[in-house]
Amino acid sequence: MTDFPLIIEPGDKILFSSKFLGDQACAVTINVKNSTKEHQACKVKCTNNEMFKIRPPVSTIKPESSGKIVITFNPKKQIPECGKHFFNFYSCPFDGEQNPRKFFATEKAKDSVSKKIFVDFKKEEDVKENDKENKEVEKKDVEKKDNEKKDNEKKDNNEKKDNEKKE
Repeated sequence: MTDFPLIIEPGDKILFSSKFLGDQACAVTINVKNSTKEHQACKVKCTNNEMFKIRPPVSTIKPESSGKIVITFNPKKQIPECGKHFFNFYSCPFDGEQNPRKFFATEKAKDSVSKKIFVDFKKEEDVKENDKENKEVEKKDVEKKDNEKKDNEKKDNNEKKDNEKKE
């Protein structure tokens, strides 16, 4: 089998993670990079069209450029077991002139290569360790902003005092 011409990130698995997973829509952005010198037609298919929404499902990736694909786990769906569902990414070089959807209906599209990426699901309550790390980073960011705010207030007060002395 030929190597897959596109670089997909994340490339090992797609993780839908949210505190409200199953109750609200949960989207993941997939970055797709074409490192070749040819236009690539890209098509994404999934195991369940009612469960997932793919935007755009078919696209053109220009030579040595990138594109984004947003995959959404639809709301009001039961959370399936991890590794049961997957997305197939298809890619094939083409002239770039034709609509990629029409291209995939031609004989040439049968030469496309595919990459399968499995899906995992996690409610955020299940991700305790990552939450701790994220909260520590958030806490440091808040502390840093508070310190910057205090420093700015001190500078403002010093400037006011200097202006009062000059008058």
